[in-house]
Amino acid sequence: MPCLPSEKAIENDKKVQEAHDEFLKGKYPSVRAAARAYDINHVTLNNRVKGGRSIAESREEYQNLSIAEEKALSRWITHMTATGHPVRHEFIREMAQQIQKSRHHDSMKPPPFYPAIGDSWVQRFLHRHPHLITTISCTIEAARLKETSKEAIDKWFDEFVKVMEEHQFLDENMYNMDETGSSIGVIKAAQVVVDKTLQAKYQAHPGRQEWVTVVECVSADGQSIPPFIILKGKNISSSWIPKNTLEKNVHFDYSSLG
Repeated sequence: MPCLPSEKAIENDKKVQEAHDEFLKGKYPSVRAAARAYDINHVTLNNRVKGGRSIAESREEYQNLSIAEEKALSRWITHMTATGHPVRHEFIREMAQQIQKSRHHDSMKPPPFYPAIGDSWVQRFLHRHPHLITTISCTIEAARLKETSKEAIDKWFDEFVKVMEEHQFLDENMYNMDETGSSIGVIKAAQVVVDKTLQAKYQAHPGRQEWVTVVECVSADGQSIPPFIILKGKNISSSWIPKNTLEKNVHFDYSSLG
């Protein structure tokens, strides 16, 4: 098996392909002009124009998935990132195996044998698709993620500005109170693969877990009110609260609803 190309080589190959496409569209009068515009070697571009293969194409026969199949898998990961359901390495490997199996459509013939995709395959796949990265996800309630959109946020800020201008509020009279929760019995973060161009790494969960709620309140001029922590129960047990927390300016209470 050939060695893996570096990320720099992959990026350069991408520029060669873009220059090749733009040259064929007639955007540049010559191969040299296209090469200068993309800061690449004109000999490499000329070879590509004459039918030379890209790095990915030259290694396709050694890969578990074809170029088209890998592009489809990459688009699926991007979609899962955008919808708040980033996937883990194991799931990507399982999906790649399913893509292999889906090639067989003839029910009269036995399916071909495909070697099992190894654990390291996902790392090589990510190396070939540098826009996909492994990161630590943060959970967010699915309902909140669903209702968050650019239109909704723009509308809220437009109304906020109108109210501020109408009543001429001062910074010291403007407070922001926020509620954040720590879900009990749920892993708060996990390693997932996301499309870094989307700048999103939230992982949605159904929102039916028990929560410890923290209420924070900060003024626009920098003043803050001590945090208020709400625990679920009919009373507070001293074992629930770390001893070092009692020395700090933090208020605790309880609620039967959490």
